[in-house]
Amino acid sequence: MEKTPLIRRLAAIVIADVVGYTRLMERDEAGTHSRLREIRDEVTDPKIAEHGGRIVWTAGDGILVEFPSSTAALLCAVEVQREMGHRNLYAAPDTKIEFRVGINLGDILIDGDNIAGDGVNVAARLETLAEPGGICIGSTVYEQIHEDLGFSFVDIGEQQVKNIARPIHAYRVMLGASVVPQLGIKAVLRGSRSAWTIGVIGLLVVSALATLIVRGWSGQSATARFETAASAEPAHPMSIAVLPFTVMGGNSPDEQLSESLTQDVTRALGRSARNAWVVSYGLVSGYKGNAIDARKVGHALNVRYLAEGEIRRVDGKLVLNAMLIDTENATQVWNDRIDIPDSQIDTGHDVIVAQLAKRLRLALTDVETHRAAHQSPARANAIELSLLGSAALDRQSLAGAREARTLYDEALRLDPGFAWALIGQAWSIDSLLDFDPHADRDLLVQEMDDFSLRAVAADRNDPRVWIARADALIRQYRWPEAQEALAEVLRIDPDRSDVYHTLAWISIWNGQPEEALTQLDRAITLDPRETDDGELLSIRCRAHLSLGQYDEAIRACQRGVALDNWWVTYMFLTAAYAHQGEMAKALAAKDQVLKHQPGLTIARLKAIRVSDNPIFWKQTEAYVFAGLRQAGIPEQ
Repeated sequence: MEKTPLIRRLAAIVIADVVGYTRLMERDEAGTHSRLREIRDEVTDPKIAEHGGRIVWTAGDGILVEFPSSTAALLCAVEVQREMGHRNLYAAPDTKIEFRVGINLGDILIDGDNIAGDGVNVAARLETLAEPGGICIGSTVYEQIHEDLGFSFVDIGEQQVKNIARPIHAYRVMLGASVVPQLGIKAVLRGSRSAWTIGVIGLLVVSALATLIVRGWSGQSATARFETAASAEPAHPMSIAVLPFTVMGGNSPDEQLSESLTQDVTRALGRSARNAWVVSYGLVSGYKGNAIDARKVGHALNVRYLAEGEIRRVDGKLVLNAMLIDTENATQVWNDRIDIPDSQIDTGHDVIVAQLAKRLRLALTDVETHRAAHQSPARANAIELSLLGSAALDRQSLAGAREARTLYDEALRLDPGFAWALIGQAWSIDSLLDFDPHADRDLLVQEMDDFSLRAVAADRNDPRVWIARADALIRQYRWPEAQEALAEVLRIDPDRSDVYHTLAWISIWNGQPEEALTQLDRAITLDPRETDDGELLSIRCRAHLSLGQYDEAIRACQRGVALDNWWVTYMFLTAAYAHQGEMAKALAAKDQVLKHQPGLTIARLKAIRVSDNPIFWKQTEAYVFAGLRQAGIPEQ
């Protein structure tokens, strides 16, 4: 019998896989199968049909679909993932079903109803690069998207994957971005000046001046059009480009290190600072080795800030100096130095990236907060209002928490789906629960839960939404779910050392101070400078206090208050001094507590209700409250 000849054609291929399928089936085979069947009937199959797709095959944990176009494939995948995100908001962590999705446009072989070939193989590898609940596409798909589809992309560069000799250029789809900034972001990811011009033009079309500007461009060069657009559109708040680090001495291995550091820090900053506009490495790589004028480069890239630095060898170590430059006036607004012993250069790359990205993120937030403080709130946009809200929360007071709520309310009035403002509302409520003794705790906890869920729905790829979600779950004593939320933070941004602070608090609130110390050590491993972090030292002090280790508690608290004037650390220090019989020092520390919290009582501290664990309360009574009573803090 003559075989049917094989046919080749170009097609968009979607491969989706269930995250943790084996674990789900081992736990509840019948329930998992039933939920997957329901998802197919209600979500995936209708969406595939709606967008003209053809299901080639399905397995228990995956599906292969062929689409006539990249746009149809991408829209279908995005709609499915968004629907799954909504379904999973209320699902228990051990029943949650998430997909990873890979999409490729390429040659396929038609063999009856089946398909095969390189196009399918690449789609399968892209699926492995996707995050749970996310989508990863190949450059062939990306280049076919010629319209704004309501989401943006992050360039993750060339990826070497299993069983494919050549590297694959891949992009992650950002499902939570709003429409207006996508045009600029997508153009940056294109990596060319003309594409950036298109992005800026897209932004300008929103304004009433667009028609006049377009009419005025007749006969201009691409560069002139770009410069006109850039000058007309102000740089976005929190916009930054990380320029290639300069290598002093021309050492070839250091040149390679410079390139990899610049790329990795750019990616890490894009992950952790979701409200920042981080220019892709491809657009800035041309500045490598060139003397620059910060004003001109800022104008050309349309950013407020440039991160730049140098790498040099000094006495058997590599020294990395980094700076943040304000492009409006070419002024250095921040600088830092990281020293790496030669023996740690190869093994410590990820730690260096984590440290630098974290410090840049904090510096960028600080300078933008300072800028926003000089802006009238009546003229501030949602980002500026949220920066001011964060600054109000940092004051650690009831007045600051109330002011923050007002600022975040205004930000949400301007942009009801703005994740940062939703996160800020959750954290403002968290502060009210600490500082307002007359608050309706149950009502505020429910509000905090609602805001955190809305934040996750707004942008589940922002690590801060999961921190806010964890904080809301902690207030409800839902400890395992809070730990799951923190695991999501580390999945999105593995460099977030502050996650281990929260995990340490959870350990303390569950009566496990030894485990808290282990979590703090993990934070220090990720960022050695955490040894001088005020909050970390306060947690360390509390853990030692819960173990009756007063000398260790005093040492940690003394360092903590020297770095961060936090009343909670002074409170722990008061108790530790009292237990050691050093009453003069205990009374001096108590004065600092009352300076920040006038009228503090033991009853007020109990009313905060940070835990439902009886072991924690037994430890607190013996080691904290007993010491505070000795120092004269009243019961009522």
